[in-house]
Parts: sequence; structure tokens; C-alpha cells
Amino acid sequence: MTEISAQLLRVPNLAVFLKLLGSYDLNVDVFVTNFEDLFKSMYEIRKISGISLIEMHLTIVWEK
Repeated sequence: MTEISAQLLRVPNLAVFLKLLGSYDLNVDVFVTNFEDLFKSMYEIRKISGISLIEMHLTIVWEK
């Protein structure tokens, strides 16, 4: 888990990283402003060895 944590901390725009107990081991929040950043972040996370399942939720923030 330490190696996974170290690699996750290198993901650009990482805002929150929590170790959890229960159904999930980790919660990672990444802030992105466009789809290119989203895909880059997902690529960085998916290439980390030891991560077997990723669940993604999008929240859109609109400015006036």
C-alpha cells in the first residue's frame, strides 16, 4: 500500500487522498478542468500496479 500511496501522490491535481476501512481501500479526488486532464489523471491512476478496481464519479461545477 505504501508504494501505491507514493505513486498516487504524483497524480497531477490530486486534491484528496484518504485510506479507508470497509468496502474500499482508498478514496482519491482529482480536480480537472477539461476532458484531457480527466483522461490524463485516469491514465496515471490506471497504470499503478495494485489497483484492481476504479469507480469514478463526476461532479460538474458551473460558473456564471
